[in-house]
Amino acid sequence: MRRFFLLLFAALLVGCLVPAGMRAQMTSGTVVVTVQDPSGAVVPNAKIALKSKDTGTTLRATTEAIGTARFPNVMVGAWTVEVEASGFKKFVGTLSVNLNTTTDVLAKMELGALAEVVEVGAAVESLVETTASQLGTSFTSEKITDLPIGSQTDLALLTPNTVHQGSGVLGAGGSIGGQRSRNNNFTIDGVDNN
Repeated sequence: MRRFFLLLFAALLVGCLVPAGMRAQMTSGTVVVTVQDPSGAVVPNAKIALKSKDTGTTLRATTEAIGTARFPNVMVGAWTVEVEASGFKKFVGTLSVNLNTTTDVLAKMELGALAEVVEVGAAVESLVETTASQLGTSFTSEKITDLPIGSQTDLALLTPNTVHQGSGVLGAGGSIGGQRSRNNNFTIDGVDNN
């Protein structure tokens, strides 16, 4: 009888621990495209298309006033990036999206008609942070005031790999990277806001 209860306890323990570890499994990455003109100035309102070489899926976005467009939850694999902006030649490049990382792409546009195409193979500049493994997101005060959000929690949910988590054993709020809400660290102007 004692052996039965030990086996039952072991089975319950495994059943409780395995799903908690599986919450952190990711199957995607993030792509951030920055569009610049030949002088290095950012190009707002550029149309960007990411096309998967594996599945044919196309993701579209338009650059913001700061010249960037963010693609969260992009499936891992080989992708083609196409950038079009008025007064510039079409930019075409390739990139590789890795698991749970942010791939930064710098698209240097060339002056010319939209009918002209500039193809870039391995020359797509990938700005990967190799000295630190932490992820972070910053918002300008203009972006915060322009967004229709109700609270700081809603703002935090706009960061990559963040999902809303209801109250319960794991805590309430946003879950970042599959972690418990209690493991998050939020700072405002460098001050801890947990």
